[in-house]
Amino acid sequence: SPLDRDLVRHTLEKENGGFDVVEAASRAAFETAFANGEFDLILSDFNILGFEGLQVLETVHAKDANLPVVIVTGTGSEEIAVEAMKRGAADYVIKTPSHIQRLPQTIHAALERKRLEAERRQAEENIKSSLERERFLGNLIRNASVAVGVGYPDGRLGMCNLAFQKLTGYNEEELKNISWNNVLTPP
Repeated sequence: SPLDRDLVRHTLEKENGGFDVVEAASRAAFETAFANGEFDLILSDFNILGFEGLQVLETVHAKDANLPVVIVTGTGSEEIAVEAMKRGAADYVIKTPSHIQRLPQTIHAALERKRLEAERRQAEENIKSSLERERFLGNLIRNASVAVGVGYPDGRLGMCNLAFQKLTGYNEEELKNISWNNVLTPP
C-alpha cells in the first residue's frame, strides 16, 4: 500500500547515511526495476500486486542467489516466516511501527551477513586455488628428472623428488627431520 511504502521509505531515508530506495507497487514495476538496476538488497512486502506470497524470492534468487531479500508483512504468521526463511529470505519483519523502526538495523545485519558470506566464498576459492597450485607443483617436482627439493626459510625441507633423495642419500622421511643445510653433506 502507498501508506506502508511511505512509512518504510521515510524510515530508511532518515537512517544515518540513508538508503537509496527504489519503489515498485506491482510485479511489472518490480521486474522492470530489478532488470534495469543493481541492488544490494531487496525489501519486499509479502503481498505485491501480481506476486503470490514468496514468489519474489524465487524471482530474485533465479537472477542472483546471493542477493538478500527481506520480507515485510502485516498479515504473516509464524508458518509464513519459517517458509520464507527456508526459501532463502535474509529476514522477515512484521509491519508494526516498532518493527519498521528497526528495519535499518535488520537491513544492515543482512548486508553484513552477505559481505561475510562473500568473504567466506572468496577464502574457500583461494584455498581451493592454492591447493590446486600445490598439487600441480608437487606433481611437477615429483616427476622431474633432475633433483628438486623445496625448503622453507626455517630450514625445513618441504618437498623433494626421488632424484633429490638419491642425490643426498636421505629418504623423504629423514629429509623432513633435518635442516636442508645438513642435506648438502650426505650420510
